[in-house]
Amino acid sequence: MSTMASVAKVLRLRSVVTMSMVLPLVGVTVVGCARPAVHLRHPGTGQAVTCGPYAAAGPIRSQTLGAQERACVEDYEKQGYQRVPDAKK
Repeated sequence: MSTMASVAKVLRLRSVVTMSMVLPLVGVTVVGCARPAVHLRHPGTGQAVTCGPYAAAGPIRSQTLGAQERACVEDYEKQGYQRVPDAKK
């Protein structure tokens, strides 16, 4: 095997090892910052609404999306909506 072929083989192996270590971390980061949807229903009208779901890839975005979720829920609660396990039921 020539020197160039050996170098190419090592680089391919290094790339595979690196990606096999990085991809699971990326998945954990995205999944770890996912926010579930919040379901609400108006007791008088029966109308159901959903705030979210929200997802972010970093801590700052996660905080921003958390603020969006709180604002959405607070707005509907001011209108008389109440949280429910699942708005479709």
